[in-house]
Amino acid sequence: MKSVALAAALALLIGCAVQQPPSGGPPDTEPPVILETVPVTGTTNYEGNTVFIQFNEYVDRQSVQQSIHISPLSAGTPEFDWGGKDVTIILDDELEPDQTYVIAIGTSVKDLNAGNTMAASHTIAFSTGDSIDMGTAVGRLFDATPDEVSIFGYLLDSYDPDTLNPSGTQPQYVVQTGMDGSYTFTNLKEGAYRFFAVRDKQQNNIYDIEADDVGMPLGDLQVRAADSLEPPSMRFRLTTEDTTSPYIQSVEVATVTTLQFRLSEPPANDPPALEAIAIRDSATGEMHAALSIYQALDRKYAYNITLSPPMEEGRKYYFDIDSLADAAGNFAKEEGREILFEGVSVPDTARPDILALKPAPPGAKLEPDSAIVVEFSRPLTGGQTISVTDTSGNEIAFEKRRLARNRLAVQIAGAQRGMQYTVCMDLETFVDTLNALPIADSTFCYAVQVPAEDKNGSIAGTVKAEVDSVTAVYVRARAASGNYTEKIKARAGAFVFPAVPEGKYILDAYIDADGDTEYSFGKPFPFVPAERFGIAGDTIRVRARWESKNVVIPIPE
Repeated sequence: MKSVALAAALALLIGCAVQQPPSGGPPDTEPPVILETVPVTGTTNYEGNTVFIQFNEYVDRQSVQQSIHISPLSAGTPEFDWGGKDVTIILDDELEPDQTYVIAIGTSVKDLNAGNTMAASHTIAFSTGDSIDMGTAVGRLFDATPDEVSIFGYLLDSYDPDTLNPSGTQPQYVVQTGMDGSYTFTNLKEGAYRFFAVRDKQQNNIYDIEADDVGMPLGDLQVRAADSLEPPSMRFRLTTEDTTSPYIQSVEVATVTTLQFRLSEPPANDPPALEAIAIRDSATGEMHAALSIYQALDRKYAYNITLSPPMEEGRKYYFDIDSLADAAGNFAKEEGREILFEGVSVPDTARPDILALKPAPPGAKLEPDSAIVVEFSRPLTGGQTISVTDTSGNEIAFEKRRLARNRLAVQIAGAQRGMQYTVCMDLETFVDTLNALPIADSTFCYAVQVPAEDKNGSIAGTVKAEVDSVTAVYVRARAASGNYTEKIKARAGAFVFPAVPEGKYILDAYIDADGDTEYSFGKPFPFVPAERFGIAGDTIRVRARWESKNVVIPIPE
C-alpha cells in the first residue's frame, strides 16, 4: 500500500511540474489573451517588485519570456515564476523612486496547444511615484514581414545625440510591432527621443550590424504628455546595413591578352567601367588598356577582360580598380584594391563569339521603340555588316549603335506591330580587334516579333508632399510579382508611367534630400535620418491600353 501511495504522490508532483494543456476538443484557432495583471495599468505609488500576468489559456513559456520588454531597461535580468496559465515577473530588488515602468508584451506570445500568437501587444504601466508619465508616440513599419520587429527608444536627455549608437547601447524603451507593422509607446517621459526599428534576431536589445535589419527615423521626435490625444507619429522602412568593403579576390590569367578577375561582392557599377581598370607592369610601370569586359557565366562576381598590349610570361603585373565600391557605397580599402599577378605565354587564338542577344531567342518579342542588343566575347573592329528584312524580304532601315567595344545596339526604324523582322549578321565581318579573327565565315540570322497588340497600360497620379522647388521627388512602380521595377521623377507633384506591362503594382514615392536619385535609408551611426517616403494605399491594377489614373501618394512630414 505504501508503494502505491508513493507512486501516486510522485505522479501528482510530475503532473504539477509539467506544463500540459488539456487534450481533445475542436481545433484551437483563437489567439491567447491576457485576462488580468497586477498591478493594473495606471497604478501609482507601487511598492512591490513583481508583476503578475494571467492568460486565458496555456502559453509557450519561452515565447512569453522572449516577448516581454521592460522599460526603462535595467541592468538586472528579470526572473519568471510560472503557475499554469499565469506568470509572475520578479523585477530588480529595488525599483527606482518616482519612475514610470512599462511592461510591454509583444505579439510573438503563442499558445501551447496550436501555436496561435497574440493578435495585439499588451502594455502594463505603473509608477513608483505619485504620478505616471503620459507621453505617447505611435507609428508604423512598412515591410513585407512587419510583425515582431522591435522599436528602440532613447530619451536624448540621457545621451549625447552625436555619439548615440544602437549597436553598443541598449534602449531605455522597447515595444514590438503588430501584425500590420503598427506600434505604440505609452507612458513615456517628456523630452526628445531618437527611435530605431530593429529586427532583433538575437533578442538582446542591441542592434547587431549586418545581422539585424534596421530602420532609421526621419529625425528626432519631441514627446509631450499633451500629445496623448494626437501623438507624434514615426514611420520606418528596414534595410540590412552593409559595412563591409569590397575587394578583389583573385586574378586568373588565361592568355597573353585575356584574364578574369573576381570581386568579393557585386560592385556599384556592374560591370566596372573599363576606364576604372588599370593593369601595369610592376617593373616598368607600362600600362595595359582594358578593351572589353563581360560578366563570367559560371562564377559569381567574376568578369572577363581583354587587354592590350600583350603581357609577357614571368613578368609581374598589378591589377587595380579605381574607386571600387559596392552598392551600399563602401569603397575598397587600399589593401583590397590592388592585386599582384604573373603573366603567361599562352597565345590568344580564340575567336570572338556572340554571348547574348536581347530580347533572347527563341520567340523574341520586341516592342516598337526598343532596340536589339548583341553582346560579344571580344572587342571588335568596326565595319560589321548587318541587314534587317521584313517577312516579305524587303530591306528595312535601322540604326546601329556601338555601346561598347563588345556590345552593339540595333534599332529598327518604324517597327510596326504585328510584323516579324529578321536581323542578319555577316559573321566574317565581325572581327576581333586583338587577333584579327572573325566569328565565323557564315551568316547568322535572328528573328524578332513585334506584338500585334500593345500589352502595356499606364499609371498616372500625384504626389502630395511639402517640398521646396529644388529638391526632387521620385516615384517607383514595382510589380507585385517582383519582375518589373521602374522609377521616374515627378514634375510639380504629377507623374506618369506611360508604358507599364499588365499586372498589379505597388507604388511609392520619396523626397530625394541628398540628391543622389536613390532612396536613402539613412544610417544608425553616425546618425543620418531616412528620407521621407509615402506609399500608395492600394495595389494598382494595370490593364492593356488603359490608364490607371488619379493615384495619390501622400508623403507625410
